[in-house]
Amino acid sequence: MVGGRSSKVSKNGIRGKSTSSTTKGWIKRSTYKEIGELLGKRAQQKFSNAMKKGIVDAEGMNGIKILSGKGIKVGKSYYKYEVKVKGDFGAYRALGNYDKSSGHYIFDVFEKIHK
Repeated sequence: MVGGRSSKVSKNGIRGKSTSSTTKGWIKRSTYKEIGELLGKRAQQKFSNAMKKGIVDAEGMNGIKILSGKGIKVGKSYYKYEVKVKGDFGAYRALGNYDKSSGHYIFDVFEKIHK
């Protein structure tokens, strides 16, 4: 569950809104569940909170990070954005892309990026 007055749970996923009011993101319900199963409820909270911070600089901050070049390839798809969490869960990323039709960043893949 995601906290904050500007966040609510939708049937499509977990939705958060950054303090900038222009960056909106969803962690898909299946991805949110995967985070919980792999790393626990604390990790779910950390990734939700980081997503709600919106776009951040490339280094040293929790939040949505814009990836350079084509992004990260997983399977046949490229992902241009990641939700980054420092600390215990720093090796993992929620990956996603911007969806023009909804105006949201949708994070639908969870991967261990670093060792």
